[in-house]
Amino acid sequence: MNRRNFIKNSSYLSALLGSSMTSYAERFQNKSHYKHFVFLNLFGGPSQFETFDPKPNTEFGGPTKAIQTRTKGLTFSDSLPKLANLSDNIATLRMTSKEGNHQRAQYNLQSGGYIPLGALKHASITSIAGRALHSSSNLMPGSVCIGKGCESSGYLGKEFAPLTIPSAEDGSKNIIAATNYQKHINKAMNIRDLYSSKVSPKKHMDQFNEEVKLQQRSTKFSTPNHAKIFDIKTESDQTKERYGLSDAGSSLLLAKKLIQAGVSAIQVNHYNWDTHINNFGGSQNLCREIDNGLAALIQDLKAMGKYDETLILVAGEFGRTPRINGNEGRDHYAHSWSALLCSGSLKSSVIGETSPDGVKVKNGITVPQLSYSIYELLGANPNEWFDTSIGRPIKISPGKTGIPQLNS
Repeated sequence: MNRRNFIKNSSYLSALLGSSMTSYAERFQNKSHYKHFVFLNLFGGPSQFETFDPKPNTEFGGPTKAIQTRTKGLTFSDSLPKLANLSDNIATLRMTSKEGNHQRAQYNLQSGGYIPLGALKHASITSIAGRALHSSSNLMPGSVCIGKGCESSGYLGKEFAPLTIPSAEDGSKNIIAATNYQKHINKAMNIRDLYSSKVSPKKHMDQFNEEVKLQQRSTKFSTPNHAKIFDIKTESDQTKERYGLSDAGSSLLLAKKLIQAGVSAIQVNHYNWDTHINNFGGSQNLCREIDNGLAALIQDLKAMGKYDETLILVAGEFGRTPRINGNEGRDHYAHSWSALLCSGSLKSSVIGETSPDGVKVKNGITVPQLSYSIYELLGANPNEWFDTSIGRPIKISPGKTGIPQLNS
């Protein structure tokens, strides 16, 4: 294997464990009490009318019914009864944005408020959270992405890239596969020595040497005992049923196992929220999936004593139009939508306000504000600047301020 192919293959393994250098949390003495971050990404853009901001008996409300949560004046869709009963520690955010294209809006959401910009790749919220919370002494990955579609670690470098698990049902296979690279690691060590002594100046070998270190650490991690952490098949049938026999249930159950094992940041991607057709039936089914899975995760975090130290973000890239189209669907609508922040450390609140018909939003929260507050809560500096590979400095959050109501 030549040096170029080795470095290409090593990127996968590098992502398993994060940096072998001193972590951000250690260097900057992160004083946040949070230890875990979970991002439930509702791909496609969920309808706010059928989730967290129903408007029954109004012009655009449709057939969706509302149920009262435990928070005064706040209702959820009647397809979310378990989450409604857990609203004591949920901040419901009335969001507003401008991006109505899926790809651009997902990038905007996952990057914390940036838009695609040529060759520059911004770091994702998940990778920044992993960097902020992860300790170098922790052999687990700093961040994990469950499902396809996660944005990269961008300018942070691949040492902070989330380990991607395409399917929660086959999670352990992604870890066991890493042991197949052992022979490449042995070759890499020989190549490193060759290049160090005969070809490349030492100053150009730092990154290459770091690759080898990360490979060596990954082989320690890729053991059957560690692989069991990623295997939800070891969970009881009762637990699986409580989370729900669905993609969302399986993914959130795996997220629980990863938190137990010490993973700092986890992104769970849940799909099919692009309800241009059959919005009401489709949204109802999807809501039941996240209602079971997310409620079970929160209840288990409480039982483990970890809910206070875990921050959960629930959001899609935008909302759906108030007007119902001819296919019983709703189309893209970025002007007004909803997101949730959940944690045992948060007070129940509704931040921002939508009009009775759901068309307008007052004091809406922007994605840059959201990322600014998330980074503050997790102990990262939202005003930190990076020198990128293209020579353009970038701030980890484009926001100027956060959401002050979260701290009140």
